[in-house]
Amino acid sequence: MNRSRWRAACAAAWLVTGSAHAADDRGFHGAIGMSVQHDNNVLRLPSGQTPSDAGLSIDPGDNGSHRGDTITSPFVSLNADLALGRQHVGVSGLHRETRLDHYSAYNSHSGDLHAYWDWQLGNDFDGRIDAGSSDQATELQDFLGSRRNVLTLLSEHALVNWRPRPDRRVSLDRQRYRGSNDVPALASADYDVGVWGIEGAWITALATELNLRWRHTDGHYPNRSISAAIPVDNSYRQDDAEVGVVLRPGGRTSADVRLGYATRRHEQVPQRNFEGPSGRAGVEWQAGGALALTLDAVRDLNALADFDRLFAVSTHIALGARWVPAAQWQLAWRWSDERLVYGGDPQNLLTQTFGQTPERRDRIRSTHLALTWIPLVRVQVELSFDRSQRDSNRPGLAYASQQAGLSTSYSF
Repeated sequence: MNRSRWRAACAAAWLVTGSAHAADDRGFHGAIGMSVQHDNNVLRLPSGQTPSDAGLSIDPGDNGSHRGDTITSPFVSLNADLALGRQHVGVSGLHRETRLDHYSAYNSHSGDLHAYWDWQLGNDFDGRIDAGSSDQATELQDFLGSRRNVLTLLSEHALVNWRPRPDRRVSLDRQRYRGSNDVPALASADYDVGVWGIEGAWITALATELNLRWRHTDGHYPNRSISAAIPVDNSYRQDDAEVGVVLRPGGRTSADVRLGYATRRHEQVPQRNFEGPSGRAGVEWQAGGALALTLDAVRDLNALADFDRLFAVSTHIALGARWVPAAQWQLAWRWSDERLVYGGDPQNLLTQTFGQTPERRDRIRSTHLALTWIPLVRVQVELSFDRSQRDSNRPGLAYASQQAGLSTSYSF
């Protein structure tokens, strides 16, 4: 499993802790659309290498000669929301088909189904209860076998906010995520993760928000192993503590700064324990009525499923800009630079026998550019270009890729 999948899901749910979410459009609405994208290195292979050079036979019609492919993805989404006084209940669904020109054996479909209840009790209590199921094809380079793997994610989330005063908030949060892979070779990467969290926030007279957050995670990986013949119970407990401040020094500027510390402990494989600091700083400046600029800097600590490393320390810097010259047009740009250092010794059979390989260091740089046109209220067209490059001191891991895409959607 990609090291950040369930973490990203947890982070998305955690973002609603600040307040109970309210849908922008109440009632029934939906959208249909399609995207067409060409990726010149769909398997993220090193420069000049083809699938056949790497010993892969996933494109038998061309003997593995194509590095790139054209990907077509039609989709349809439906949302319904019912207001019952101060309560809101809703359900949403999405279905997407993914079709590849050359690698048709890896065609897939994905879907999401979620139901939620945004509740409010008096003036002091509010929150959300939601549950969902999603099927998502994993990245092609994650598993190069006879067919594409589909990860099924079941999620549950409950949030309670208590507001004893308008400028005070205490939040309790409970999440659960269960992931399963349909390719048998990836069954050892199935997981069941539970999260408990509590947060306290205080808004000062200067509109500055101070908050303290603690989160406890129970991760269950009953057969997390490099080799199916040597199963390892990689279940763990992790505690994250964080302090944050949201500053609004001027009408056009806002800043969000957070500092934290994470500690992970494994009951059966204590040699995989790790801990370390993390932090984030984000600044947004509304330069004018049409232009907004952003700056983000992040230091994070992520677990790995690598055979000779336990975790990765990532340092990420990103710059962004959004320009809206007219109501029908928007131009967005984002550049990022991420550096990863892989550490820790799992002390498994491979590392004890052959030792660890030299410390792995990666650098990933990416650029995103998108032009959005809204010719009609319900119609949106977007032209996008993405470029990413990974440099690594470990042979065979460096690559460069470019994607150009066109998407359109109609909402109703």
